[in-house]
Amino acid sequence: MLIGIDAVPLTREAGGVRQYFARWFGEILQSPRANEEIVLFHGDNESDLDEVLPPRWRDHRQQISRGVARVADEFDVLFSTTPVARLRARGAVSVVTMPDVLEAVYPRHFPLRERLARFSLHAESAERANRIVTLSRHSRAAIASFYRVPESKIAVVPPRIGAAEVAPSANLPDLPAEYVLYTANNWPHKNHERLLRALATVRDRHAVRVACVLTGSTSTSGYDIAAAIERYRLSDQVRHLGYLEPGRFAAVLERARAMVFPSRFEGFGMPLIESMHAGVPVACGSDAAIGELVGDAALRFDADDSDDIAEAIVRIWSDRGLRARLVEGGRQRAAGFAAIDMGAAIRRCWDDAASDEIPLVGVRRRAAIRARALRMALLPDVAQLGAKA
Repeated sequence: MLIGIDAVPLTREAGGVRQYFARWFGEILQSPRANEEIVLFHGDNESDLDEVLPPRWRDHRQQISRGVARVADEFDVLFSTTPVARLRARGAVSVVTMPDVLEAVYPRHFPLRERLARFSLHAESAERANRIVTLSRHSRAAIASFYRVPESKIAVVPPRIGAAEVAPSANLPDLPAEYVLYTANNWPHKNHERLLRALATVRDRHAVRVACVLTGSTSTSGYDIAAAIERYRLSDQVRHLGYLEPGRFAAVLERARAMVFPSRFEGFGMPLIESMHAGVPVACGSDAAIGELVGDAALRFDADDSDDIAEAIVRIWSDRGLRARLVEGGRQRAAGFAAIDMGAAIRRCWDDAASDEIPLVGVRRRAAIRARALRMALLPDVAQLGAKA
């Protein structure tokens, strides 16, 4: 059986999706069946894949053009690392990755054109797919509800997070002696605004100056972190390091006093388990899959309330006993994720899909999908899955 893996979308800006792919594909490469997988990429993102994959991936690569839709008919399964099944091959079944349904929860975070594209393309890919891979039970239920597909064809494959992913490396940036850490791209739902406002509240109301290190890629269309740091007069407390390759990030993480994670939406939230595994206490919200992920091993706050975030920062910064309890509970929580065999789980999805018939999406069904997508794009409040404004 030959598997074509669409890695074209996996640039640095892909965030946790690229890390997720790197983890399970690294395990696949160690399998006796590893010669069955071909990574399809384009020249622009080859170096991005080199950053996160072991060198052996180059023995499994095949370059394609960025806009290509059809690939060789020799493939039995085409696996998309994103929610959009871009590629087609005669006789090949489809498996797609849907980490979450952010567009359903925060539709107004996306311009109209992108909103329409997401609703339409994701819905049709979900309909065509023989199997859908997601990362949490929360995401499985949300995908089934929003895109109207049976839960039986959605497999939950959480990422394996263990010691190899948090190994420190050299060449660290200049860091404060003690700091809280938040890692996230500057997308609106990552909630940097309330975190920075909370840090200012801690300074002004509690007379405590908490140093904070931010990491993650930034885009010009995202939240302007630099401007907010200036607006809240936090330039002497907050450092934004941008994207860090995994080894350097792990070293920054291990030196943090705490991970403060105010994201309002996660399909999983890998930094939370990475922090717990590294012995770093976590303070976070409870939205989407976050509560499912951390259980009672984190200090919870209301991610919509900057004052509540500020109180949590003060507690986790000043209470050594609390941090010790969170570290102990977090390590127990993280141990379960270190034992996950992602490679085997992904391969089972491929094997199961290969035994199915290829779903047919007729003209009438495609028209219905596009009509619903247009309606949701034009009336985004209809699309929301219980999101707060």
